[in-house]
Amino acid sequence: MHSIIHQFKLQVDERPDKRAIQFNEHTISYTAVNRIINKLTNGLMNIGISKGDRILLVMPNIPHFVFSYMAILQAGCVAVPVNFLSDEGDIQRIIEETSPRGVICWNRFWGRLNKWRDVFSFILLLGDNGNTNGDDLLEFIAKQSEQEPSSNVDLADNAVVYYTPGISQISRGVVFTHRNIVASVKASAQLFRVVPDDHIAAILPFFHVVTQHTIVNTALAYGASIQIYEKSDPAHVQKAAVDDGVTIFGGSSVQYRILLSRNLRIDKQVALKDAFSFGDFLELDTIQKFKKLFGVPILHGYSVTEGGGLVSINRMPPDYKDGSVGFPIPGMHVRVVDENGVDLRANNIGESLISGDMVADGYISEKLDSRGNAQNGWIRTGDLMLIDNEGFLHYITRRNDLILKSGFQIFPEEIEQVLLMHPAITQAAVIAIRHQFYKEDVKACVILKEGQKATAQEIIDFCKQHIPIYKCPQIVEFYNTFPKSPTGKVLKRVLRESF
Repeated sequence: MHSIIHQFKLQVDERPDKRAIQFNEHTISYTAVNRIINKLTNGLMNIGISKGDRILLVMPNIPHFVFSYMAILQAGCVAVPVNFLSDEGDIQRIIEETSPRGVICWNRFWGRLNKWRDVFSFILLLGDNGNTNGDDLLEFIAKQSEQEPSSNVDLADNAVVYYTPGISQISRGVVFTHRNIVASVKASAQLFRVVPDDHIAAILPFFHVVTQHTIVNTALAYGASIQIYEKSDPAHVQKAAVDDGVTIFGGSSVQYRILLSRNLRIDKQVALKDAFSFGDFLELDTIQKFKKLFGVPILHGYSVTEGGGLVSINRMPPDYKDGSVGFPIPGMHVRVVDENGVDLRANNIGESLISGDMVADGYISEKLDSRGNAQNGWIRTGDLMLIDNEGFLHYITRRNDLILKSGFQIFPEEIEQVLLMHPAITQAAVIAIRHQFYKEDVKACVILKEGQKATAQEIIDFCKQHIPIYKCPQIVEFYNTFPKSPTGKVLKRVLRESF
């Protein structure tokens, strides 16, 4: 087993002139990518970084994110991709937890980090660096040797720290080794049958674990190419799916809804062979519309940061079932257990436990088992799931999102699906609220479609037609927008805190 860097080098040797990256009108070959990575690696070594040093990476979806990420790993350091939308409190916590040696940052994001500039031994900025006492990244790269650096990377070495999206609790930094990355990449390549002719869309944020492990690293390790999109707005989502010759498209549930809301008419043959999603529940109507347009189903899956990205996913029929999140990916093992850790029979809801070479073994400041997250080598996900009679996994809800009302367990996703059936509602999130007698009750947070109207009582009455009355929301609040993670998941923790 070789590191992701080694696998990339093999592709450079085998297909030096082949396209590796497409970004707008810029086509970058494997040789050119390797040359830039080597120059940046040599530059980092020349300024005295040491093996294991952590380096913050704060950039949007641009080629220089890929160059920097690979150079950090090649130098034996640890990349810490940071969500550039993070608030000041999150950034301060990341800096305190990771103790970074330096930072590579897009100049437009530097304002968020400037107050901590004295923490960094070096600052590399892409673009005009103003008065930050940093170095221009392009000039820094240009001055370095392009010779292959002497890299001493072991598979057991730490490679990257990804922060969880903070859906139900405060985000935490999860540490992955080179071995973890290789296992994720191998599984992804097998799942999507990746070959050098593939052109893979990179439209999800680069600081997300699924984007790096399933898309970018997999493409570069197997000789394919990536089409980088700096934005994930509707126009770019449509461009990725229809116009750019993309063969593999991975998007969030929200992006698929956006794409299909544009009333597409496709009058040409598209190259798409695989489309996958993860995150929020994906409606059957969305899946059916997509298949009718593109001729392939959306392979919906399930991911957790600690699992290295995708944990399970549907395959092409017959290994496909609507409403499920498929089977575990190659090399991943999943159990569903009760509160005592005992395996449950089919169709019983319990917490999912995962294990495999791609699964991380620690957070930035502690082992996974330090808060009861591990059980005899199995990692507790905090997600409630079931395995049906055919072995398909079904995601139910986050354990922290479960609503306990007068002894009844209420699953928010069930109510959300009903709310989305209402003709005036475009988005819905259901959360628990405290109740004097019931312990908890149900609150519906909804966003109405443009131009539509509905009252809270009308929505409650609609729910009563489809689900038992004890599950129906007692409070309905209207929103213009929801707080969301980078992949479009609603941050229910924030909704609860604001109530």
